[in-house]
Amino acid sequence: MPDAKQIGLNALAQVLGKASTVVASLLIVKIITGFGREFYGSYLNAYEYLAFFGVIADAGLFAIAVRQMSQTPEHEEMILGNILTLRLVFLVCVLLLAGVSAQWVYAESELISRGIWITGISMSLTIVAGTLSAVLQRRMKIQYFSGALALSKVLLAGLVFWISGCGVWPLECAGGATAETFYALLWAGVVINVVLVGLVYAAVRRYVRIWPQWNGEFCRQILRESLPFGLALVLQTLYLRLDTILIYRVLGEGASGTYGVAVRVLESCLVVGVFFAQAMLPRMSGDEADDAALGATITWGVEKLLLLALPLVVGAVVYAEEIVLVLANETYLTQGGQPGAEVMLRVLIVTVVLAYLNQLFTYSLVARGRQRFLLGVNAAALAANAGLNVWLLPQYGLLAAAGSTVLCELLVLGLLWRTLAPTVSWRWSRRAWGAMLVGCVAIGGLYTLTPLRENLLLAVGLGPIVYGGIVYALVPRSWWLLPERSPTLG
Repeated sequence: MPDAKQIGLNALAQVLGKASTVVASLLIVKIITGFGREFYGSYLNAYEYLAFFGVIADAGLFAIAVRQMSQTPEHEEMILGNILTLRLVFLVCVLLLAGVSAQWVYAESELISRGIWITGISMSLTIVAGTLSAVLQRRMKIQYFSGALALSKVLLAGLVFWISGCGVWPLECAGGATAETFYALLWAGVVINVVLVGLVYAAVRRYVRIWPQWNGEFCRQILRESLPFGLALVLQTLYLRLDTILIYRVLGEGASGTYGVAVRVLESCLVVGVFFAQAMLPRMSGDEADDAALGATITWGVEKLLLLALPLVVGAVVYAEEIVLVLANETYLTQGGQPGAEVMLRVLIVTVVLAYLNQLFTYSLVARGRQRFLLGVNAAALAANAGLNVWLLPQYGLLAAAGSTVLCELLVLGLLWRTLAPTVSWRWSRRAWGAMLVGCVAIGGLYTLTPLRENLLLAVGLGPIVYGGIVYALVPRSWWLLPERSPTLG
């Protein structure tokens, strides 16, 4: 079983790799937003619509595969082969379903409805790469996948830069916002994801043979375990992505593009929580039979996630306008009394704290085989989000979408907490919580009361150093270490 060092290095490898990916992704956003809010809104919808179907194709198989491999490593190759077969079958069905349904959902936009067929291919390749990476996750070798992902995203940024005919900063696009450019940008994603699959295949092939297998009994068992979690993920994706689709339908492409800039910043912040929770899954799977051990592990994870999330919220609230201008331009800011992307970002960024904890709690329930409970949680969140958006979006616009997202994450957190609290022994460190609060107040003052307020780049470099230094100085060294397992678990 992995220890604290392995989990930490695994999470760090993913974070560093994803940091490169995020930078490249935000560069792509910067380029494409230059074509205008309507163009970017169409581009965003072509990908956002596929996100829902991508989760259907995943069907919860990744998390279950990692758990199975962690519990029975001697069957790793067999597990991968069967998971790969299931995933390929799901991909074919889902790609057809997404392409056909898009012709109805986006009937008035041939650009999007045709583009979804292209993004469907890109999505399929990404999912295949993710399937193979389960081996690397189990072996704590995820740095290979993270590196491949980062490299492919950098290559994609370069290809988008070339297709768009951009010059030097501020990356003003020389080409027009034409259908040919739109489709070329989507095909660029397909080409780069072929590269990604090749890189991940080469890394995984060092440890196991890769070929589709079929063991009927095992596949039925896996499906019984994964489908409840997979359906829960579908519902989760729906309540998180529903805003973008409804905004497009009710408020139009321009509003969708404005909201999309804030969402992209939020998603860039959320990836840390996702990877951290995935890195914790093997450890939590080993602790699932011991409430005390699992409680210590989850508590450690909660405090480390808050350590990361709180300064992100402070920085984004202070520098929301500057961040939007880096990624887009003035047309995406508040104009004529209509709230812009910077207002949306200040509201949405609160969900970073909530979503980090929700990811950890979700994977802790997966470790305990409680996937079915997640169905009810995410169904409640979806119903709440859909109801709030349908009711409030026509009257309050983008603010209604942002507010409903925050409320839904809060609802999910409350339901997950209520389920975990009675069975988990929590071990909070008041000293650590106080240190994080002091650190947030310190960087908040640094950002607003000093010349750093006018220098986003310097604030990004100096703020984390000040915050991390304060926390490190105020809490004992033992707080940073993952607690030991109970003797019965080894």
